Amino acid sequence: MKENQSATLYRLLASAYRSQKRWEAEKNALENQIQLDSQDAYAQYRLGILLMIFSPAEAYDKLNRASTLNVETDSAVDTLITALNIADTQSNESDKYVTIGRALGLVQEWELAFVAFQKSIELNEENAEAWAWLGEAKQQQGQDGSVELNQALRLNHTSATVRGLRALYWNRQEKYAQMLAEYSLANEFEPTNPAWLAGIGEAHAKLGDLISALQAYQQAVELAPDEATYWRVLAMFCAENNFYIEEIGLPAAEQAVSLSSNDPTNLDALGYTYFLSGRYSNAELTFLRAIELSPQYFPAHLHLAMNYLAQGNRAEAYNTLVFVRDADISGVYRELAQNLLNQYFP
Repeated sequence: MKENQSATLYRLLASAYRSQKRWEAEKNALENQIQLDSQDAYAQYRLGILLMIFSPAEAYDKLNRASTLNVETDSAVDTLITALNIADTQSNESDKYVTIGRALGLVQEWELAFVAFQKSIELNEENAEAWAWLGEAKQQQGQDGSVELNQALRLNHTSATVRGLRALYWNRQEKYAQMLAEYSLANEFEPTNPAWLAGIGEAHAKLGDLISALQAYQQAVELAPDEATYWRVLAMFCAENNFYIEEIGLPAAEQAVSLSSNDPTNLDALGYTYFLSGRYSNAELTFLRAIELSPQYFPAHLHLAMNYLAQGNRAEAYNTLVFVRDADISGVYRELAQNLLNQYFP
């Protein structure tokens, strides 16, 4: 009983330190908690990601333990351990922390990613990519980030990564011509990376040039025909713009699913193209499959609700929208669900 009470005390301490951004104190509290209660998956996971910054070699054990205790952490743990393995092969310490920071960002741990990028810059103030990623981490936390992005550009104006992250900045500022210019330079500096072509496509689409956008997205899939991501992005472009859905969008979505059939984002894209082309029965089955694979993938729920509305099934649409409104902690999809509820169920 005493051990359980002490473990709870350390858990509360760790939570308090986290809210204060006292990372080392949080790490110490979690270590004490785990000594008393080694079965807490979240504590193991949280300690693992903190150790990625303070002692990367020790992070593996905690992350693997978290994955063993709770399979829902598997995807994030895979991402983090892959990054640790890559960092382990890098001889430059500053670059190691860029790799670690990027992985932390991928699993939405942007506060700790920020710390990793800061550490990278402490090790090498001339690391342009670290500065650019620091700017991205700031934006992810609601700050500006332009100072860091400008510093990155001064240090290395021919870095594709720097240009790509600057493109994201301009996208958020709704400055789409600047976004297009940055992605075009990134593509010029790194022509083998399909991400830059997809970015060019997105910028053209936001500028209203759908023909140029389509060409860029198609070039991306030509460059990486075995990567489902770019087929999905092409499909969603066609769907969202009601542009060649039958001729290009639907086959692209089907190709994405054939390449990665257990990815809910691909199934959602296929379902959405079915929905927009009036294939409501196929759409429903596909959305339900995506939700079965990932119950918390809210875009599929929202699209399913829209599909129910199109079929006149108001009861199921209402239940689906209420689920998203009540279940989405981030608030992004909750707001969309509430808007649809207000519109269709005033």
